[in-house]
Amino acid sequence: MDNKKEKGVYYTPPELASFIVNYIMSEYDFNQKMSIMEPSCGDGIFIDGLSELKEFNKAHIIDLSLVEIDNNELIKLKNKKYEDKIKGKIDYFSEDYLYFQENNQRKFDVILGNPPYINRKLMSLDQITISNKILNDANISNSNIKNIWTAFLVSSAQALNEDGVVCFVLPSEILQVKHAESIRKYLITAFNCIEIFTFNEIIFKDIEQDTIVLIASKQKNKRGFHYHNFNSLEDVGASNFTTITNSEFTDSEGKWTSLFLSKRHNELLTSLKQEIPLVNDYCTSCAGIVTAANDEFIVDNKTIEKFKLHQYAHKIIKKSSYIKNLIIFRLEDLTPLIEKDTPTNLLLFDDNEKDFHAEARGYLKILTDKKIHERYKCKKRGTWFVIPSVWNSEGFFFKRSYQHAKVIINHADVSVTDTAYRISMKEGYDINSFTFSFYNSLTLVYTELYGRYYGGGVLELTPNEFKKLPLPYVKVSMERALELDQMFRNEINFEGILEFTNRVVLIEGFGFTEEDVELLNTTRLLLMRRRMKM
Repeated sequence: MDNKKEKGVYYTPPELASFIVNYIMSEYDFNQKMSIMEPSCGDGIFIDGLSELKEFNKAHIIDLSLVEIDNNELIKLKNKKYEDKIKGKIDYFSEDYLYFQENNQRKFDVILGNPPYINRKLMSLDQITISNKILNDANISNSNIKNIWTAFLVSSAQALNEDGVVCFVLPSEILQVKHAESIRKYLITAFNCIEIFTFNEIIFKDIEQDTIVLIASKQKNKRGFHYHNFNSLEDVGASNFTTITNSEFTDSEGKWTSLFLSKRHNELLTSLKQEIPLVNDYCTSCAGIVTAANDEFIVDNKTIEKFKLHQYAHKIIKKSSYIKNLIIFRLEDLTPLIEKDTPTNLLLFDDNEKDFHAEARGYLKILTDKKIHERYKCKKRGTWFVIPSVWNSEGFFFKRSYQHAKVIINHADVSVTDTAYRISMKEGYDINSFTFSFYNSLTLVYTELYGRYYGGGVLELTPNEFKKLPLPYVKVSMERALELDQMFRNEINFEGILEFTNRVVLIEGFGFTEEDVELLNTTRLLLMRRRMKM
């Protein structure tokens, strides 16, 4: 199908669909006569799996409702002649499921499938309107609509019979992101049991999106959370999964990421976190500089020379990938970036354009030709090319990272873009000690628990998530901070670095035992490897 991104169409691997159908029909109890709906059938892969359950189909009469917005796909489904394998009535509906359910108010024993993933920016006005209504009717703020799958999930939950089960393939963001918190709370209220299946590899190879399988049941034979994990897609075909957690419902501070951990790990984290102050207790932090057009306002030295922009140029770090293997950034660390023609100059113009020399006016003319002045954030400024809120901080935290989160000491007095949060220490605390203390296993575990991650393994923390990280602060000398910086520059294995910092911060500073630290490291590595699909 064309325009996959706009239509949110990503077809489920057959082995996954087959596993889901087999698992639901074997693990949950249904009457001899039952009703099943797939709200976005696509190629019918889930119904294919159902039609292959010969013994189940012999014992049950199934009324099927197959809904698909693309009529061409629906015609293909009809040609599969499911009537030959499944006893019961089969209805086909060529329409948008959200309107279908809103207009018909049908009830089902099972609703399963892979709802479309359509970002709000690509949703039609009609889709946004109906999604708003569905979430509002469930007392969920419509501000949580970031993707159409949320409306599919809530609508399906409300379309179940008293003992109904819903099962969807969903993006893993449902476990982690802030805007899905109200959806998670709704599910805990609406269902007796929630099962989650995760995967140690990307299931949908053509999108950068980690996925899970969510099964939510109103039946009373199971309760609480049941978290399972597949190592690979091959294991899905063999139904070879590991059950990691079976527990009562917990809020998990609004996220379900901690479900990846055993009860022992969660209890340790809870006990060790107590009495540990948060990042926000030591410093204030806020987003870096917003230029509204990084490629135009952050330039290399050649551009500075060409347009004689030296008087407007201020040193800046554009993104985290420019800083590697250090925790103290010095002026000399800019040299290799400059030699590679990396953009390291932030253009800070004042609003006296009439005083600009010809070359500077010429550069601004290039920007207006590109219509940079018409960008939303530029139009909000008093003078479109004057960048606001420009000041340098003594440290910064990059909101996105890969192997581990990063706090950097800013000895070069450089600016940072909004890819980082600027850190200013409160009275009584210093940036050297804060940065040294940050690199400990307890804090890094919570970066994994509080943050969200993308299919490629990139970890991201919002400003509030960074502020609430527990951080056991210890006072260290400049010499010790330099020692840690040198370890990074010498590319010492990160586990070796943590062995050093954990001893100083956790064991000597806060009285943690060797066993505590070992279990923290096990937890951190488990979460990190899960995120990075290692």
